[in-house]
Amino acid sequence: MAEVSNPITAGPRAVFRDPVILMLELLWRWSFGAATSLLLFSTLAFVPSGTRIADADALALRSRDALQITLALRRVVASLPASLLVIALGTLLLITLLWTFLSAAGRLLILGRDAPEKRPFRFRSILVIQSWRAVLSWLAIFAIITVLQVVAGIANNKHDPDPYFFYLVGACSSVLMLVFWAAINWYLSLATIFCYAGTRARGAVRETVGWVHLRAADLGGISAIFFVFRLVLFAVAFVLLLLPSGLVAASPRTAFLWSAMVVLFYFASSDFLNISRLLSYLSIEEAIADAIVEEPQKGPGTQHPQRRPPPV
Repeated sequence: MAEVSNPITAGPRAVFRDPVILMLELLWRWSFGAATSLLLFSTLAFVPSGTRIADADALALRSRDALQITLALRRVVASLPASLLVIALGTLLLITLLWTFLSAAGRLLILGRDAPEKRPFRFRSILVIQSWRAVLSWLAIFAIITVLQVVAGIANNKHDPDPYFFYLVGACSSVLMLVFWAAINWYLSLATIFCYAGTRARGAVRETVGWVHLRAADLGGISAIFFVFRLVLFAVAFVLLLLPSGLVAASPRTAFLWSAMVVLFYFASSDFLNISRLLSYLSIEEAIADAIVEEPQKGPGTQHPQRRPPPV
């Protein structure tokens, strides 16, 4: 089986070699962010002018008590008119569809550009996988909200309130569901690099599971290194945001411009790390596939890894 000389640096090298890859990543992500912001601001226009939050709920929302914030949010949502909830759900549906299409299109263009002569990708399969990721994310959010609401209701017993029950059970349940979501989402994200022409989404996922089992050490190392890079990037951005704290009172406009530049730098750098990690994963798969193509035929009974479908 072929070994990749340095898969960690393969992704960044591919981006530096072809900066259009980063431009495509920034284009679809920032276009989605701009469209989402526009949709959310447009939704606010439908909020009735007489809608207000009770003083007790407003005070609870400003507190640092997670239990009281959860209970206040439940009361606020229950008091909203049904028409506003329908508009909110419609907006979330539009945002989900927009992300699914833009992310699939961006992934198709980026992967196809990285090795256009080797791998024709199937847009429909990538679109299906991205839709699975979106549905899984909403299911995870709904599950966490439901569990927190149920646990908050139990903990807020009028006769014997128990906030520690909320923090213990709610936090543990949320962490477990987040870990489960992150693991499945990671597999689905990897599955897009197996969406060759002629491969369905389910086939790509099955191939991904086998591939991860085969190259767990390499993939785990890449994920760990890029996770450290993200932590360092976040720390640097956090420090840069705190630097002009003394300018807030003297020159609010300058402080705002500095903060905006730091946030844009963080988002652009985060997108660079995201696409570099994906291309590092892809470099491992390409090395294996190239070795399979060049490997001579072995004797009967020898199993070969699944061969990449030929270009069409």
